[in-house]
Amino acid sequence: MSMFILQHIALFIFLFSAIAYATLDGFDLGFGCLHLFARKDEERRFFLNAIGPVWDGNSVWIVISTGILLAGFPKVFASLLSGLYIVVPIQSYRKIFCFVLSY
Repeated sequence: MSMFILQHIALFIFLFSAIAYATLDGFDLGFGCLHLFARKDEERRFFLNAIGPVWDGNSVWIVISTGILLAGFPKVFASLLSGLYIVVPIQSYRKIFCFVLSY
């Protein structure tokens, strides 16, 4: 395969993972907002049980996007992550910490 085709495949995977994350994270945030207004413990359990199976799955889309940027577009990866040098490790540690706490 030529480099042109590989770059377009990488771009398609990156755009798909970014759109999937934005869509599914909106679902998570909506449930988080509704959870604040739950009055009874039963209602809170309902929200947590509904969002539980997809909560950690949304982090996979961020990992896929970052990996595609690194493999397919290293100059974009370098310029983007050099500006977010402090934010990205903090977010990564936060995700790991939340994952550990969920078990």
